[in-house]
Amino acid sequence: MTTWHRALDAAGQYFTIALDYTDPAGTPMFAAYFPNILTREFIDADGGVSTDHTGAQVSLWREAYTLDQFDTWKRQRHIVEPLYASTAQPGRYFPRMHRGPEGPARDAEAYRTTVRVARSLSRRLTDIFQVVDPARAHADVFGHELRQLLILACTEVESAWQSVLRANAYPGDRWTTRDYVKLLAPMRLDHFAVRLVEAPAYGEIRPFRDWSAANPTASLPWYGAYNATKHNREAELNCATLDATAT
Repeated sequence: MTTWHRALDAAGQYFTIALDYTDPAGTPMFAAYFPNILTREFIDADGGVSTDHTGAQVSLWREAYTLDQFDTWKRQRHIVEPLYASTAQPGRYFPRMHRGPEGPARDAEAYRTTVRVARSLSRRLTDIFQVVDPARAHADVFGHELRQLLILACTEVESAWQSVLRANAYPGDRWTTRDYVKLLAPMRLDHFAVRLVEAPAYGEIRPFRDWSAANPTASLPWYGAYNATKHNREAELNCATLDATAT
């Protein structure tokens, strides 16, 4: 029985790897499978076509080398994490969880809509930067425009969380951060980092770096700020800071 492993390269591409692969001649090898956006064919020794758990065809490339070439392959592929065991075979597809640098073909329309919304939010943040300079010294500045944008941005985050849970048949429909935090590990949200194009000196922003299942709301300060100012503007307007909104 094949034991599968996963690996991630520096570009964000995931590989599914079998270390106990053998070629038709019986030579011990390893095989690495990864998405192929050029064809719909599953490249394998028997020339067959694979399907994922939804019944859709899977498009994968396979690279196979002898085991003594494995370390060289990892260096050439810029593998940035240790391999870890996985129950997912090549082609296993989890809706709305994109892997790799190319655009997600299966969820293309949802992806395009999300990009449009993100650009709209970014434009509003840029407009605020005309009034409040995006400097760390102004991180605690708050106001009504920041509050409105914080609320809009966080409802989009909630919408994204819910879309992923719904697409993967997660039970229920009245979810909270105790449910949303279950996306942290499979989506590797704590790995994501961005910088403000308008103000790179503001530093790296990692919205989910400290997210914890033990305290799933309070461990996201920007989300806690959103909940506070959304429900009590008069008393909690000061929560709608530049830093919370930018994060």
